[in-house]
Amino acid sequence: MSSAEIAKQIHEDVDQILKGLSIKDQEIVLKEAHNIVESLKRIEQITSKVKAQA
Repeated sequence: MSSAEIAKQIHEDVDQILKGLSIKDQEIVLKEAHNIVESLKRIEQITSKVKAQA
């Protein structure tokens, strides 16, 4: 399975999960997903800085 196919499958799975949740629960899940994305961005920035120093 290619990276694009995996990303598409994740997207479809998340959509399916969200459809089964109440609006309030959807907001909670989306807020937490946003926090995860922000954490990944920070990790990527740190990794880039470490690689630049090496």
